[in-house]
Amino acid sequence: MSVGIIAAGLAPKVDTWLSEGKTPTEAAMLGVQEVSRRGGDIGVIVVGPDTMASAADQPMAWAGRESGSTTWIGP
Repeated sequence: MSVGIIAAGLAPKVDTWLSEGKTPTEAAMLGVQEVSRRGGDIGVIVVGPDTMASAADQPMAWAGRESGSTTWIGP
C-alpha cells in the first residue's frame, strides 16, 4: 500500500521540524524518509524563512526564487 504526502500528514510535520530549528534541507530529507518508509514515492520542496530546498526518492527537477529576485535556487 502506497502512502502519499497528505496521508502521511507531512505538511504539519515539516512545519514542526522547521519550528524546531531544522533547515529546509533537513526538513525535506526527513519528509522523504517519512513517506518512503511507509511505501510511498515522494518529492518535496520546503520553503523556509531564508532559503528553500528539496529532496526526493528519485531525481526531481525544481527551481524557485524570492519575489523580486533574479537569483534562482535549485539543483
